[in-house]
Amino acid sequence: MPSTLSILTGEFGVAQRRRAVGIWAGVAASGAVVGVLISGVLLQLWSWRAIFIGLAAAAVLLLVAAVRVPTSREDAHARIDVVGSLAIALAIGLLVVALVEAPHRGWTDTMVLVLFGCAAGCLVAFAMMELRRADPLLDMRLFGDRGFAACAVSLVLHFVVIFGVFFLLVQYLQLISGYSPIRSALALTPLIVPIVAVSVAAPQLAARCGLRVMLAGGLGMLAVGMFLASRLDVHSGYIDIVWSLVALGTGLGLCTAPSTAAVVDATPVYKHGVAAAVNDAAREIGAAIGIAISGSVLAAGYSDRVESTAAALRQPLRAAFEESLATAVQAAHRVGPAADAAIAQAKSAFVHGCATGSFVLALISAVSAVIVAVWAPGRSAALPGAAAPIVPAPTSTSEPAGAA
Repeated sequence: MPSTLSILTGEFGVAQRRRAVGIWAGVAASGAVVGVLISGVLLQLWSWRAIFIGLAAAAVLLLVAAVRVPTSREDAHARIDVVGSLAIALAIGLLVVALVEAPHRGWTDTMVLVLFGCAAGCLVAFAMMELRRADPLLDMRLFGDRGFAACAVSLVLHFVVIFGVFFLLVQYLQLISGYSPIRSALALTPLIVPIVAVSVAAPQLAARCGLRVMLAGGLGMLAVGMFLASRLDVHSGYIDIVWSLVALGTGLGLCTAPSTAAVVDATPVYKHGVAAAVNDAAREIGAAIGIAISGSVLAAGYSDRVESTAAALRQPLRAAFEESLATAVQAAHRVGPAADAAIAQAKSAFVHGCATGSFVLALISAVSAVIVAVWAPGRSAALPGAAAPIVPAPTSTSEPAGAA
């Protein structure tokens, strides 16, 4: 995925780059929704194995299409930073595990604190190693640019929110609203329209308003969308969900394209591949953290509320209720109407967990909007779509880290 963005920015001149990046960002963001939709169709018609078969078929089609992509190759080949790669992978892995365990064990639990500490240590070690290397995996000096740093962090944060809401809403639609897999996937499609429409226009809006307004406004809209999602209950209708989806789609559209364009434009042309990799890595890290946070908060909220209900049941029904709402529904179906009251209480517990997870994501978005409003550059700084600095590419891998 990073190569698609770097090739795209290399193929288009400065005048067309804004629109090209906007379209790329809109397609990339809405692709997550399309993926959920296709997965819903495959689950409805076949089984979960069909998803992996479909991905393999898509990979073959992309391989054929890649033959027509223009050649893009650097003359200078940097050495692979194996140690740096392991350090950052370990940091992210430990952070995700800590976020998953914290709601169950408690945020002050010894193991959770150790995990957070080790993750921070690996991250610091990674930064120090990269600053000393001639061919760094990621040149940490890029984060000295306020636009680059603010937009990279913004990409992480709004993908934390969007993948968190995918995790929560898909389950809500199926377990509370009673939607089938394909219907629940179709229910998320209102996200696509504002994402694509706003993403195409966002780089031009950023040129007029500045990054600060776009990023803070986008994160603010994400906070509004998540707050609306936190207000859903067992009796909410689809129209209540649509308002949340429209706000989320608008916020994502406002953030994604300007953030991507600013990350690319903060680097010299010959390093657009690195900028594209940072952009993609930020998205993937955000997605992993978002699923970890929403999943762990949902599980903790459900377990806390369903405990008293499960205690009054006999085994194996009690174990099913303690595990998840999905297993509780399956077990109760075998028992019959006698379990209806327990299922109603379990659904209430599940909605409580969803609401808590959505509120946490709304809070993250709101705090992030305030931070970005102070941190991100305004209209007077370098804007998305401006020409990237023309710096000649190094001819060997012995250049200092700042040029690599």
